[in-house]
This record gives sequence, C-alpha cells and structure tokens, in this order.
Amino acid sequence: MLTLELCGKLAELQGAFVKVTVPSDGCSVADLFLLSARQHSPLATGRIKVCVNEAVVAPILCVLPDDEVALFPPVSGG
Repeated sequence: MLTLELCGKLAELQGAFVKVTVPSDGCSVADLFLLSARQHSPLATGRIKVCVNEAVVAPILCVLPDDEVALFPPVSGG
C-alpha cells in the first residue's frame, strides 16, 4: 500500500493523505493515477507535479509501495 501526500488545493479537495494499493513490483506514476482514480475520486492529472522521494519525476517513473509520493497542484504557495 502506498500513501499519496496531497498538497495545496488537492488536499483541500480530498484530504492530505490517500492510500492506494499498488502492485508489489511497482507501477508507473501514470498508472498510479489510474489506480488512485479507481480507489478514490479521480484527480485532474494534467498539470500536477509529482515528487517521489523528494524529487520531481516524469509520469513514466516506476514507484514502489514504500516510496514517498507527493502531488502538487500547478500553483502551490506557502
């Protein structure tokens, strides 16, 4: 089970953390969005920034169940 950290407006819409069941051998970031949509409310993925283990990544990167994954809306402030 992987925990997605949702930041900014995404957290306001769905809460700060969402658990997603992913295959034990991992899946791509793009597939992670599909799995999340099946298990929770779909996210508009068009301009969301994805960080895995504190690094911005491309949708083709493979994520594993124990990775730290954070999603940021197009504009995040603090």
